[in-house]
Amino acid sequence: MREILFRGKHRDKGFVFGYYGVFKGSPQIYVPFTAEEEKRNQGHIFSAIGGLWYEVYAETVGQFTGLADKNGREIFEGDIVKFTDSPFGYSEVGSVCFHEGSFCIQYTYWSKVCFHRIGKTEKWQDMGASGTVTYEYELLGNIHDNPELLEADNG
Repeated sequence: MREILFRGKHRDKGFVFGYYGVFKGSPQIYVPFTAEEEKRNQGHIFSAIGGLWYEVYAETVGQFTGLADKNGREIFEGDIVKFTDSPFGYSEVGSVCFHEGSFCIQYTYWSKVCFHRIGKTEKWQDMGASGTVTYEYELLGNIHDNPELLEADNG
């Protein structure tokens, strides 16, 4: 089963990873303490809470897809990913989004916006195809810190 996690960008800490909520109209990410932090905080006021809430910029909140790239890095909505058709070496670069009920990579092909549905069974597969085409995915950055990666690809 896929763990439901989110990330969002905090003004001082950069991206924080945890659980999403809204408090007094502000988007927040709850970051649970690690076992080591919990042990260190026993007896302090935070030990009853078990973690910290961080206010994040709403436009940077993205859900974990449950998938990792070829290097084991977790992929979230808003990430920029290169996907390559393994047998033929054909590749495209796009941003991860949630579209029509599934996670996709949105990219531009011949001036047309396209969506490549992503998922994983025993191998990475194009979930919109017959299930026989395998792909390799590589995380390049994200739309918040590296938007130029999309501009360079879509020229």
